[in-house]
Amino acid sequence: MGWDKFSPNVRMNPTQRRAADQIKNKHSPEEHGGLLTRLAAAIKDHMAKASSILDGHPHKLTLSKVLLYGDAIPRDHDNHWKPVSDDNNEYPNFMIQVMRGIIRIHLGFPLEFTFALSALQTEHIESLLAVLRDDSSTPRKRMIAYHELAWSLVDTDPAQCVTDRWANPIQRAVWLRALRVDGNFADPASFTPDLAKFKYLCNATSLLEALLDKDKDTDSVHADDYE
Repeated sequence: MGWDKFSPNVRMNPTQRRAADQIKNKHSPEEHGGLLTRLAAAIKDHMAKASSILDGHPHKLTLSKVLLYGDAIPRDHDNHWKPVSDDNNEYPNFMIQVMRGIIRIHLGFPLEFTFALSALQTEHIESLLAVLRDDSSTPRKRMIAYHELAWSLVDTDPAQCVTDRWANPIQRAVWLRALRVDGNFADPASFTPDLAKFKYLCNATSLLEALLDKDKDTDSVHADDYE
């Protein structure tokens, strides 16, 4: 099913297209009792952790290459994954918009669109919301709860897309991101930077899944990190 055939109830309905445009808007500090403000902080902490977790690691370069190539690291060039600068706001703001849309729909935003979340992904959303609602939860605990949701979105079974091209929530997020209020889609050239940000989300989340000490207050280097 092509892009123009997917979710016609949204794309062919002006009211729904406006809702699809509005769901991308920034949140207010008060929206959902401040949940989205706390979500944004957790996402920024997650991005910052991905940028710094390899600092001082003895296998930093190798792990950075594994993120790009898996176990088929080429010998003829030295390309490797590099974290974005801490001064870069485009990447975290992009992640915030994507995750904010998923949360808004889960909480009842008036848009007839679904990310087709699995039971596990829905469970992680509920766990994240519970932590965000808890005034006593620490920033690290919120970051870890967000990470569990992000990892569940990244670590999806590719076999699902064999029978349904749109089974992957990230693929649906790409479609929603590209949809314009007039029913057309963003020009491919202007949308390419967003695809790079989606790829960065996958790489950063995979790195943290491998190296985070989720049950501790800090993260340490382990002898088996490279394995």
